[in-house]
Amino acid sequence: MSRARSLHAFLTFGIASFLAACGQGAPSASAPAPGGSAPGATTAPYSVAVGCVYAAQEYKPDQKDPDRVFGYPNAQPKSMTYDSSGNLYVGVWKGLNEYWVDEYLPGGTTVSRHITDGIYNPVVMTTDPQGDLYVANYRPRKLSDSTVTMYKPGSYSPDITIRLPAFGLAFYNDHLWFSNYYTNELRAYHIYPQEKKAVLAWTVTHDIHGPSQLSVTGENLYVLNQPLVGDDYLREYNVRGEPIFARSIVGNRHLIMWMTTDANENVYVAEGPTIVSSTDVAAWDRNGNLSFRNDKARGTVSLVASPTHYFVNLGNQDVFRYPKGDNKDLDLRLKQSDKCSPYANPITSLAIMQPNT
Repeated sequence: MSRARSLHAFLTFGIASFLAACGQGAPSASAPAPGGSAPGATTAPYSVAVGCVYAAQEYKPDQKDPDRVFGYPNAQPKSMTYDSSGNLYVGVWKGLNEYWVDEYLPGGTTVSRHITDGIYNPVVMTTDPQGDLYVANYRPRKLSDSTVTMYKPGSYSPDITIRLPAFGLAFYNDHLWFSNYYTNELRAYHIYPQEKKAVLAWTVTHDIHGPSQLSVTGENLYVLNQPLVGDDYLREYNVRGEPIFARSIVGNRHLIMWMTTDANENVYVAEGPTIVSSTDVAAWDRNGNLSFRNDKARGTVSLVASPTHYFVNLGNQDVFRYPKGDNKDLDLRLKQSDKCSPYANPITSLAIMQPNT
């Protein structure tokens, strides 16, 4: 039950590496006190993008109503991510086999780029520091046709295509990393944009069992493992793909539904005992110490985090913001646009960005 629910949630919401573009390259910080920020840590406010059935929405810091709304009648944003310039990418699903990715410029209200070539079921997206976009196109009925496609800024066709399935994507240490749930491995490719090729640099299999989400923070890479048998757990790797044993985190209540990180090297999970309705939020600092646990965020199925707050999807029509730390009470409720469907569970994806600093 837990494995099926975890994998289904991942493939449904499809935001495994939304922080790869936002958190990578963030300055390392000394260890923060539980619930606090480390000296010199990133504290700039974040903007949040929320996908619902029929619309994508963006919220400015501390605002409960969306600042921008992009309508998608009879469709839904399946995945979203930002690049370092603040451009928003929305992976859209409509009908049986109609998929595309739209790009929106910061503050823009119309599509600046509409990509269809090479796009199929875009479950995960990420970007690199140069603004290249990477899309994981997952084909569950024929895994061998799954791809990861790369698009340079302004490109409408893939500049690079890697023919392998990816369940998580992250651009980390000048390499594109992705996880393969079925082969129990991580792969890192060195990307050569001018030559339009990707060369395999590393394959990591040590202590990898059912890898799904990837997230980059500071100098290390987090991997969420959801094995078919046994507890879910996180494992952290350094720039060479070597495991850091002291930073391994096990879901102490069997099921980890979601994992994310913030720019200050904190990691957050939605975990619980085998069923989604019992998951709550726990966070660890950069040294692997438990910072806090919030059992009032019960039923969390996905979340994103800034250095000061975290935003959770409780499987209903709104997203709830909680302050980081021991305060368990929400301090903001993000209201959904009237363009969202009032009938289905409308939260389909989340993304978060930090303004340029």
